[in-house]
Amino acid sequence: KVRVISLFSGGLDITCSTLSVLDYYKSSIDTVDLWYFDWGTRAASSEIMAGKLFREKLVELGTKKDTIIQSLKDDDINYEIIPIHTMFDNILKACDTTVRLNSKDAEGAGSHEAEAALSYVPFRNQFLLTLAAAKAEQLYPGDHCLFVLGANLSEGMVYLDNSETFVNLMNKVVKVGGQKCYNFSVR
Repeated sequence: KVRVISLFSGGLDITCSTLSVLDYYKSSIDTVDLWYFDWGTRAASSEIMAGKLFREKLVELGTKKDTIIQSLKDDDINYEIIPIHTMFDNILKACDTTVRLNSKDAEGAGSHEAEAALSYVPFRNQFLLTLAAAKAEQLYPGDHCLFVLGANLSEGMVYLDNSETFVNLMNKVVKVGGQKCYNFSVR
């Protein structure tokens, strides 16, 4: 059986990626975890609302026949908010973001306005996947965990952590990065 762990930001890419994985692995899935990493964006409340609604829709789909997750019950679909904004603020402070934060596109000058000025956050997907793998290793040692990332592969040339190469390398990293991660994979 497979535990799907979706790094669910509430956006279109992760919604489509999660549904695609659920459809592909439908007969093998026993649990779906939607993990929202709250790193302090201004859109957090909307993203959290989208995650809760998505979970409700998945539960509803689970009650209907001939759907991608018809075998899953309410208790098999989880949504968790994982606050990391203090940690992420410290990472942004350690990076030289002053050029981007002070650009004409920025609405403010602080790290909370970084979202408006930054479309690229250094190592964001690697950071989030690493946190997710570490958490999963502690919670689900030995389980087959399939991490879903909402990477838009068409943007992979600009945002390298959205590329197929990145996903393939992260598949290797999560398998060798922990002591009990041999059944982990990234999609």
